[in-house]
Order: sequence, then structure tokens, then C-alpha cells
Amino acid sequence: MHEVDIETVRMAMFVHSGVKAVDSLRLYRSVAGTGLAATLTVAAPDVDQTNVRDTIATVLRERFGIDEVDLQFQDPGPIPHTIDISRGLIEKK
Repeated sequence: MHEVDIETVRMAMFVHSGVKAVDSLRLYRSVAGTGLAATLTVAAPDVDQTNVRDTIATVLRERFGIDEVDLQFQDPGPIPHTIDISRGLIEKK
């Protein structure tokens, strides 16, 4: 396994705007060469996890030669409540 700075790898994983946090990051030897395992928290429940995984895997392979990527996803929590303005303003009388 060639020498890779783990914090540089962590920062590169934010290439996708849907990534909110990267935790439990570790590099390991794999049959293919270098592997990476991490837990990601996405920015919102509707973030396309497949797209996130594919984007990060491509960047890690091209920039660092990481051949195997194992990503686990955490629930980002509930969608923040928004104000429903479709009924118009409510005024106190």
C-alpha cells in the first residue's frame, strides 16, 4: 500500500455537495491494492447515495489509487420543517 495522507483523502471525499460528514475513515490493504472504508452523513435525506458513492469512488481511484471503496451511510435526520405559505399570511385580529 502506497503512502496516502488520510486527511487529504477525507477532504477529497467532500467533492460531492451531498456529503455533510466523513467519519470512521480507514485505509487498508485489499486484493486489488488499497481499500478505504468510511461512514458518510449526507446533507439531506433525498441525496442520491448511489451518485455520492460513484463520484467519491472515481475521485479516490484517480487521485489516490484507491481501488476498493466501502461506504456506509448515516441518516442525516429529519427534513427541517418549512413554512407553508400556500395559504397566505396569518394575521392576528
